[in-house]
Parts: sequence; C-alpha cells; structure tokens
Amino acid sequence: MRAFPFFPRWRSLLDSLETLTDEARARLEEEYVDLFLLGELHSACPLYESAYLDRTGRSRGVIAAGVEQAYAAAGVAVSPAAQGELPDHVAFELEFLSLLCAEEARAWRAGLPDEASDRMGRERDFLERHLLRFLPGLVRAVKLVSTSSSFYRRLAEAVHAFVVHDRDLIGALAEAYASAPKAASEA
Repeated sequence: MRAFPFFPRWRSLLDSLETLTDEARARLEEEYVDLFLLGELHSACPLYESAYLDRTGRSRGVIAAGVEQAYAAAGVAVSPAAQGELPDHVAFELEFLSLLCAEEARAWRAGLPDEASDRMGRERDFLERHLLRFLPGLVRAVKLVSTSSSFYRRLAEAVHAFVVHDRDLIGALAEAYASAPKAASEA
C-alpha cells in the first residue's frame, strides 16, 4: 500500500486526525456543515452525484435510480438506517466500491480468477458511470470554497487520487489477466 502514489496523501490525512484536539474537532465539524450540509443539495459542495450531473434538478431521480440499480445488481442496498438519504451520496458510492474491491480480493485469494475479473469489471463500470463522472466536480467545488490547508479539501483530493488510481490499477490488472491465458497457452 505504501508504494501506491495516493498513499502519502492518505497518511497525511490520517496523521492529522490522530492529533486532533477538541477545539480542532469542533472546527472540522463547523467546516463540514458549512461546506456540505447547509441546504443539502443547495450547499456549496453537495455530496450527491446527481447535484453535479444534473444542474437542472430534472433527472436527479434517474441518476439516483441508476446508482441503486448498480447496488441491486451486486445484491446490496442502502441501509434502512440511512432513511432519507439519497443512494447517490458519495459516502455510499465509495462504500459500494469498497465492497466490490473486497469481493474481488476474496475471489483472487480463493483462486477464482473469473469471479475476480467479473468484480473488476463491476468496479470499472461503477467508477466510469458514477464516481469518475462527478468526483472532479465535487473536488473543484471544495477547492473553490476552502483554503489549501482545509482538511476537507485535502480529503477530496485524496479520494479523487485514489479513485483515479483504482481505475488505472483495474485496467492494468484486467489487461494482465486477459493476456495471461494466451501467454500460458503459447509456452
């Protein structure tokens, strides 16, 4: 993990959280409300995919339904405990990506390369259809209204770096997997 290009950003974020004072924690909570919660979809930086892909508000339900369909295809749904929260919230989407990554890792460990490849395909599809389409807009919004030292700005940049890295890693692994049987049969 340390060798991945996104790791230094994550390490810096985690280190800053470990040393938070009560006063700094309160400031983080205030900044969170200012950036993400005031008026939810009308906040400076809404945390919903639909807020970035549909500025008119006419297709937000369609976008949220598309995210829900991706969840359902993988056999999961937003928890009932998250009542009132839209399925296209960035936290849910990142959690879903994490689930797909965990399933892929289990398949590789179990010696099921076809299943692992299927999970990589789902990861790539979800990244391309959802996270990679709106995360750049969210990062830009956070950068516009926060300082360069803002924890949330650094977090947004780190999340985006991770997601781009994940897309690139999936591409490289899929390519290696696709060429492996051919290489083995030529030997």
